[in-house]
Amino acid sequence: MVELGLRVVACLGNRVFNELIENGKVVDCAQILKKMGEKDPKPDASFYDAVIRRLCDEGALDPSRDLLEEMVRYGIGVPPALQQFVIEVFGEAGGGDEIQRILYTNRWGESQQQFKPRTTEQHHPVVVVTQYDGITPMIFYSLM
Repeated sequence: MVELGLRVVACLGNRVFNELIENGKVVDCAQILKKMGEKDPKPDASFYDAVIRRLCDEGALDPSRDLLEEMVRYGIGVPPALQQFVIEVFGEAGGGDEIQRILYTNRWGESQQQFKPRTTEQHHPVVVVTQYDGITPMIFYSLM
């Protein structure tokens, strides 16, 4: 299916990946996802979610980080529950900063969260926070 570029229906794909994971083939799942991600249409976020969670549970943090980077690079939305999970797991392993950098970087390698202190003409400090939620850029201003 990957070579032909066929779209995998999420419920069927989840069933296949879950079966492979239950049979101890999580590393194979990661390789399949990498191959699927190279072509369009991109795999569903739920496929990545299941594989990344199991890789983390097995202590395979490097491959799970690679898949997470791939999700961000390909513009596949990382679900909030998965974000929280990987932040906790990598935080316990001492890699929390790296994961947050990955999560807050867009597919072009630009940080989605930027903190830029500025001053206005009246020399009042202003903090500008720019965030991108994957759909709409948001800019917040705060006078200090």
